[in-house]
Amino acid sequence: MGSHPSVNDLPGELLAEILRRLPPRSLAACRSVCTLWRAVVDARGILLAVAHLVPRSLRGIFINYLRHHPLGRSHGFFSRAAGQPVDGGLSFVPGQTRRYCSVLDHRNGLLLYETKTAMYVCNPATRRWATLPTLPRLTPVHHPYSNYGRRMYLMFDPTVSLHYHVFFFSEVPKEPTKSPRIRRGGSHLSTAADYKHERNTLGSAEWPPYMYPVQVFSSRTSQWEDRQLVREGGAAVTVSDVRSDGSSPLSDRMRLRRHAVYWQESFYVHCDTGFVMRYGQIDAMVKCFC
Repeated sequence: MGSHPSVNDLPGELLAEILRRLPPRSLAACRSVCTLWRAVVDARGILLAVAHLVPRSLRGIFINYLRHHPLGRSHGFFSRAAGQPVDGGLSFVPGQTRRYCSVLDHRNGLLLYETKTAMYVCNPATRRWATLPTLPRLTPVHHPYSNYGRRMYLMFDPTVSLHYHVFFFSEVPKEPTKSPRIRRGGSHLSTAADYKHERNTLGSAEWPPYMYPVQVFSSRTSQWEDRQLVREGGAAVTVSDVRSDGSSPLSDRMRLRRHAVYWQESFYVHCDTGFVMRYGQIDAMVKCFC
C-alpha cells in the first residue's frame, strides 16, 4: 500500500505560493516547521516582503547622553505611561555599577550593553541577556599599530535570522609618538626624521584599506572569529583626512557612538569625514563599498 503524498512533495514554487498567502505571523511560524519550509521562505524573501505589514508599537527609546547628562548618566530610557513596563535601567543585567555602564548600540529591540566587567546583548522587553566572550586580542599581523580607537556594532534582523552578530572595527591609527623608542641594544629607533617619515607615510595610506580586518561574534557559533572586509572601488579618503576631520569625536569612548543602520542584509556605517561604508554578505565573504 503506497504512502500518502505530503505537502513536502510539492514543487518549491507551489509551496512558496501557498505560504505567501498566509498572514505575516503565521508565515513566521511556518518558517520554523522544518528545514525545507525555512529554505523556501528564506530563498524567496517571502517573510521579508511582508514584514512591514506586522503591526508594531513603540515601547520606548534609548538616548545616549555622551557624557552630557548633568548627573553623569551615559544613557536614558523613555517610555509611554501606559502599557507593560520595560526595565530601561537594565537592572536584570549582572555586573551593574554606577561608575560605568553604557549602551553601545541597538538593533531591532536588542541592545549591546557594556559594564565595567563585561559586555552583553540583552532584550529589555523580555529581560533576557547573554554575555559575550572576551574579545581576542588583536595581533600585530592584523593591526601593526599599537594605538587605535575601537567601534562595536550590533547586527540583528529577525525577519532574516534570529541570530545576531557583533562587529568589532579598528579605528584609524593614531599619529606615531614623538618620543624616541629604545631598542634592546639601547640605540634610538625613532629620530625626528624617522618620526616625520613615519607620520607622512602612514597619513597618505588609503582609508578604509583594501583589506580591512575585523572580528565578528556570532550567536550561532557563540565565538569570535576573524573576517576580512574586501573593499570594492577606490578608497574614500586617506588616514590623514580622517585625523584632520574637525567633526571626529575627540575621545575613544565617544568614537563608539558613530551611527550605523542594518537594512536588507547590508550594514551601513557613517564614518569620520562623512562618507558611508556599506558591508554586504554578512555570513559569507564580506565586502565594503564606499
